[in-house]
Amino acid sequence: MAASKQVAVVIIGDEILEGSTVDCNAATLITWAAAQGHRVINVQIVGDAEELIISALRRARSDGAEIIVTTGGVGPTIDDLTVASVGKSMGIDEQAEMPEMVDALTAWIGEEPHGVRRRTATAPLGTKLLFPQRAQGGLGWPVFIVGDTFCLPGIPRLVEKLLALLPLGPGPRPFAKLQFFGRETQGAPAMEQVAALYPDLSFGSYPPTKEPRDRCSLTIRGDDSQRVEAAMQDLLEALASTGLKTQRSEQQGALK
Repeated sequence: MAASKQVAVVIIGDEILEGSTVDCNAATLITWAAAQGHRVINVQIVGDAEELIISALRRARSDGAEIIVTTGGVGPTIDDLTVASVGKSMGIDEQAEMPEMVDALTAWIGEEPHGVRRRTATAPLGTKLLFPQRAQGGLGWPVFIVGDTFCLPGIPRLVEKLLALLPLGPGPRPFAKLQFFGRETQGAPAMEQVAALYPDLSFGSYPPTKEPRDRCSLTIRGDDSQRVEAAMQDLLEALASTGLKTQRSEQQGALK
């Protein structure tokens, strides 16, 4: 079974920070990670500057990221600095041309690329490429893999197509949810009491955001489904002891 990893997401592009483009890749990658059972530990948005990209990558690693996924900055123009910056963030300054990328570019444009068109074929030493297969035949735009970092383009439809090439995980983490009728602060003491008994699990409390507004939600997540279920039973009892009415809402992986 594939292992769960800690994931960092770095969204790269001046156009996002300037407000001319609305990012949706972060949400896509967070959803992907959750489905795989990976844990997203941070999401950063930075501009098209080498020093900013390198700083974001190093912060992700210092925060414990085992996999970093970037979007944006993988094209051939002057503002496309991601792949080279990933190499520099790991002390890899030397670059080399990748014949397989030259072949792919040649197939796409119908002739051997030169000048600006050829730039994307040059990457830090050790860079690997994963190409998706197009439905109509041939290869699609690849994922550039530099060490622990998977570099994707910034175009959302391409990001979605490349998700299948990212590292697999064990599957969604077990979780359990309930609702109680009352104010969020009324359920807080019970949740704190149970959370202290299960330090290996994560607990979340969410006030109502839509009608009916008299219901709050509590969520428990973890890696062990039996521990999640045991904690949920304890939480139900703790809330009941305070006179709060509860209702189970969702669960995943319980009693596996």
